[in-house]
Amino acid sequence: MSAPIHILRRDVPSFLREGYKGRKFRVEVCLEMTVPMTAGLWSGGTRDSYKICRLRDGVSLDWPGQMSSPFCKGREDRKVQMSTEYVVIKESVFCGKHCGLTYYVHPDTVRAGYFLPPQAAELARSA
Repeated sequence: MSAPIHILRRDVPSFLREGYKGRKFRVEVCLEMTVPMTAGLWSGGTRDSYKICRLRDGVSLDWPGQMSSPFCKGREDRKVQMSTEYVVIKESVFCGKHCGLTYYVHPDTVRAGYFLPPQAAELARSA
């Protein structure tokens, strides 16, 4: 997994912002990522919740099981093999303050021009 890349609001397709009005956006380019078993749980005013969004049509779904009881046997860390067809979105709240959205994307998704300023997207397509 690479270090997070901070991007501007204008570089994020509107359907991936999902009503988020803030300015904090990060992209992590990776082939696989892990959704922790604590996804969706509050702890001291802090929570990370996850969604998966299909790039073709913008349909997004909450990550399955993240709103279940913390004592549910189905809660476990889940490895996700990244694909060019979807993006995993993490929404972070720290001590009650919204800390932005992190997008986990496949390297080819970035090369296709998502999450890049127009000039850089053109360079990525020609490379």
